[in-house]
Amino acid sequence: MNFAGVASRQEIGKHYDRADIFINASWLDNMPVSIIEAFAAGTPVVTTSPECMLYLVDHERTGLLSPVGDEKALAANVVRLLREPALAQKLAHNAHVESQNYRWEVVREQWVNVYRGLLEAR
Repeated sequence: MNFAGVASRQEIGKHYDRADIFINASWLDNMPVSIIEAFAAGTPVVTTSPECMLYLVDHERTGLLSPVGDEKALAANVVRLLREPALAQKLAHNAHVESQNYRWEVVREQWVNVYRGLLEAR
């Protein structure tokens, strides 16, 4: 295990490429970019499940969720992916497909539609 610290935008991809699993043990997260980056890189995700994470990670489809503060459940999910490489591959593939929904072209269009709807409602 290597804790690399802060990585530049130019270097972040190589860290995801070297990782077998992306582990997130946050107590509170709204929409962590690191999860979306792991999705885009095709790195399987194991994370805790603060309230907003449920909107981003779909348990057993795009990643594995563990209760907040339950380090044994988090570790069990990591071990599960290490023991079930087919599951890790399936999660990584599904998450990579899901990551396309967070590309700027898609998000921009959603914002434009929100603003258009607000203007029309006036």
